[in-house]
Amino acid sequence: MKSFVSSQKEHAVVLGGSFAGLMTAKVLSSRYQQVTIVEKDVVHRYPESRKGQPHTKHLHGLLPRGFQILCSYFPGFLEEIVASGGIVADFGDSMNWFAYGGFKKKVFMGLKAVSLSRPLLEHVVRERVLSLPNVRLLDNAAVKALLTSDDKQRVTGVVAENKQTTMLTADLVVDCTGRASRTPQ
Repeated sequence: MKSFVSSQKEHAVVLGGSFAGLMTAKVLSSRYQQVTIVEKDVVHRYPESRKGQPHTKHLHGLLPRGFQILCSYFPGFLEEIVASGGIVADFGDSMNWFAYGGFKKKVFMGLKAVSLSRPLLEHVVRERVLSLPNVRLLDNAAVKALLTSDDKQRVTGVVAENKQTTMLTADLVVDCTGRASRTPQ
């Protein structure tokens, strides 16, 4: 069986700079010398709804385990979310659960959950990820093609186009563009 993952671990490219792409870049940053996020939208360094960002007009909730994971990846995440306007409350005591025709009794669970907007969540995570010394963002860039090995058995990078065409060679390319992915084409 052939292995298609390089053992060099010099450069990883993440396609898509939304939440999935940001978290992927965070995880890869501890394994690769350089991580480049390629995002098709223009990204500003403040919370905003972007064209390619889903569900930006309604409240988001971070369930307890997801919130715990984010706090473990980003020390001080809880305090930053609260300072930015996120609401942290007990998962059981702060919610109204409606099931089988009626509201359920509130129960203190001792598990923190967070309510906030999608733009705020992405902004806080993006700022943390982009503060990592080996992560960079190439925004307003469309991926035009995948680079492959001569035998077409391995993806070796991408061709991205923003103000100019850029060839990014990589040991690993991860597509986090979601349902609009053009990778199959």
